[in-house]
Amino acid sequence: MTDLVSRSESALDTWIANVASSKEQITITSYDLPHTPLEGYLWNAENLRNRVSWSAVYNTGAQLQDGYDRASATYYSYDVHGNVKELLQEFNSGITGDNSTLGHYKKIAYNYDLISGKVNTVSFNPGQPDAYYHRYSYDAENRITDVETSRDSLFWDHDAFYQYYKYGPLARTVLGQQQVQG
Repeated sequence: MTDLVSRSESALDTWIANVASSKEQITITSYDLPHTPLEGYLWNAENLRNRVSWSAVYNTGAQLQDGYDRASATYYSYDVHGNVKELLQEFNSGITGDNSTLGHYKKIAYNYDLISGKVNTVSFNPGQPDAYYHRYSYDAENRITDVETSRDSLFWDHDAFYQYYKYGPLARTVLGQQQVQG
């Protein structure tokens, strides 16, 4: 930028527009306010006060100026304790970027223990054909003891089992159907 450009409002606006269009991989993060085009239609964000409500990645400055031509975005909803309750991911490019259907949206839902704050279940795209579920169990000292996964939340595969010494540290790990131990 030259001194002449900075003193002329129209020249400065032109310079800023030219520089903005040459930027790449721009991330925008919004706090407190839901992303209004999705609100009530596909998504209901809750408890956003003083929290990230959504973030988006734009491949170029020109896409940022358009506003809706983002590469990807993530939208958040929180429980009353401030834990992420649900998150919605939007993919507009690549394999999952099928804009002809709602297939470019993927939801992840979390279920927490109210007292300890530990995650009990994580549900990827619940109720959809590509759904995947994780379920976690803990002992009385809030140490993880079991990890299970499922494609339908009815039949569970036992993926990991953890045992601990009486004085605290991890003693044994058993992984997968092959019962690999360590």
